[in-house]
Amino acid sequence: MRHLPWERLEAELELFVQAGVSQVWVLDSTFNFPPERGKRLLRLLAERAPHIHFHLEAKADYLDAETASLLGRLRCSVQVGLQTIHSQVLRNVHRPFDPGQFRSKIHLLTAEQVTYGLDLIYGLPGDNYQGFCASLESALQLAPNHLEAFVLAVLPGTALHQNRLQHGIEAQPHPPYELLQSESWSRPDLERSRLLAASLDLFYNTGRAVGFFQPLVKAAGQSAVDFLEGFANWLLERPELDRDKILATEPWQPAQLLPLQEEYINERLTRNGRTELLPAALDLLRFHFHYAETLLGPELVPPDPESLADLDLWSTPLQTSSQLRMVPFNYEILDLLEMGEADLEQMAELFRPVGSVALFARRGEEVLCESLEEDFLRLLSACRQGKSAQEVFGGSMTLEEGNEIVEFALAEGFLKPARGWKA
Repeated sequence: MRHLPWERLEAELELFVQAGVSQVWVLDSTFNFPPERGKRLLRLLAERAPHIHFHLEAKADYLDAETASLLGRLRCSVQVGLQTIHSQVLRNVHRPFDPGQFRSKIHLLTAEQVTYGLDLIYGLPGDNYQGFCASLESALQLAPNHLEAFVLAVLPGTALHQNRLQHGIEAQPHPPYELLQSESWSRPDLERSRLLAASLDLFYNTGRAVGFFQPLVKAAGQSAVDFLEGFANWLLERPELDRDKILATEPWQPAQLLPLQEEYINERLTRNGRTELLPAALDLLRFHFHYAETLLGPELVPPDPESLADLDLWSTPLQTSSQLRMVPFNYEILDLLEMGEADLEQMAELFRPVGSVALFARRGEEVLCESLEEDFLRLLSACRQGKSAQEVFGGSMTLEEGNEIVEFALAEGFLKPARGWKA
């Protein structure tokens, strides 16, 4: 390991800014060591490139309140290596670990609203499948935005590779040098871990479940591991899927997983006799899916007011913006959002599933989520087929009332003149 000259870092960062780069992955696996070097880097990023999103890797030992505060000023995500919660296992690979201290460091990130993820490793010497499950349960309790579980790689040249016979380690002789078996890890247990890790990646990461996972697991009457194992086995029973497709998680897209998550949640809550919680659970799932898709999708930019100046609001055929999402929910979505932390039982007790349709659109870095009133929903829905306000509202409201609704929808960019229409 060597540090690049500071002048080079400044020059490269300036190049990224000038080139309009939007995201940068910092491949230093411990950017925050030594701590002062890490803080200096964060100040530089905040000063010179506040608009760039940085993906960083950090070691929890060197996180402190000042580092967390600096991270909170950046557009960034931070991946932290947990590996396992078992101190003795980590001592086998010469890593100290204090569970209480680790949690307190992570809480520093949470307090500054820093987006963070955690890494786990299964296959470490002295650990086993049950130990991996315990680590996974503990990691999920911290509610990371992303949680990755990797099989151990026994890299040539490392102390672990040199001491492999001591632990009965058998690993691939070529890259990626993954563990095949050891004294504490049988081949079946490694395969079981691999499937559990894939289920975690699909349901929790790609499925964007962080915001509702713990309430959902509680409602299903299961531990997190049992829930994820059940999801993996449920997927294996589907005729269109096989083990290889489930294990190859990278090609999966959130839109592919959404109907599978809905179906599995239905099955779990029905089996646990908690069908009364199903509408709220599905609403939370759909909200987080559409919120994330909107945030990562194209921005809805309002038009130039002058372009609308001579428009006949009442008779012009209109078209709903493709950057707009209209999503049906079982509950009034604003009621659920006002609750803050999700609790399915409280939702079912406090609210009635009266139904609503929410509008999602991105404006800059913010996501608009508004519950649509009946007339506005009627207009936006009809304009998917290029209708005019006169066709939608004729006979049910005055021209003045209709024009007021259309004027607002056009000004916000929710509607635009239909393609090919000419005055």
